[in-house]
Amino acid sequence: MNRPLICTAVLATLSACLVASPAAAAPANPPACATGAITAFAGTVSTLGAPSVSVSGWMQPCATTLLPDTFDIIYFNSAVGVVTPSRILPFQSVSQPTPFMTAASYSTYRSSATGAVTTEELPVAICVARRDLARLDCVRVEFLGADQPPLVYRIPVDDPVVRKIVIYGPDTDVDHGCGNCV
Repeated sequence: MNRPLICTAVLATLSACLVASPAAAAPANPPACATGAITAFAGTVSTLGAPSVSVSGWMQPCATTLLPDTFDIIYFNSAVGVVTPSRILPFQSVSQPTPFMTAASYSTYRSSATGAVTTEELPVAICVARRDLARLDCVRVEFLGADQPPLVYRIPVDDPVVRKIVIYGPDTDVDHGCGNCV
């Protein structure tokens, strides 16, 4: 039996399969393509007295979009826009809109050292965006006071408040300890 010849044939076949594998891979998604809108938004005060904002709407990918694909909810603070893993949302279908909802609350606490009341910043704006970060619809959020609902209203997608760099960051939960809660 001629073993080197068999091994050579097996290696040649295996090499041909490995070379052909990249061509068989799934094609990359075309450039981001989607429409969407924020359809409801409100500022409220929770039962614990924390000002909060909720925003909901829908996103619809183009029919040529290959799933899985995603869209982003961007929270803008006074300096940058931030997308966290929990705000990168998958499209559910190319034939129907995917609903979304997001909410944020102010955290108010009293400094034990100075007695000063500090409020962590709510986003100053929230946008829904394609995966390439092109904003499709945005709302502005204005903090009116610790015991008042924030003012929330629609703004253009090119408003200076949302014309900022966008970064991807971690999901964070800030805990100041109940000893500091107001």
